[in-house]
Amino acid sequence: VARHFQYFFELTAAWSWCLLANPFGQNGILPLFYAAFLTYLLIDRADRDSKKCALKYGKYYDQYCQMVPYKILPGVIKKKKKSTNAKEEISTGEVGQLITAVRSHTP
Repeated sequence: VARHFQYFFELTAAWSWCLLANPFGQNGILPLFYAAFLTYLLIDRADRDSKKCALKYGKYYDQYCQMVPYKILPGVIKKKKKSTNAKEEISTGEVGQLITAVRSHTP
């Protein structure tokens, strides 16, 4: 699916509230500020989270990103790939090792 799919629902709610409070722009752009700010905030937060996880988990996070390439909404925002060997693939055994490694690094 996506690494931060829960943000999609939060953004959907925010944009719904703002658009319902401001039908057809009758009240100007001020009621849309909340949704626009939250959109920027969550996209930036997803980027910061990716950077922190990459530093903390290293190659295991890169493998996770290969399995779950999208950040917030599947098919929309994808992590930029590093130049790696195209023949690298993740086997089922490596997925189990990845999950074990992530769990062991979690406080």
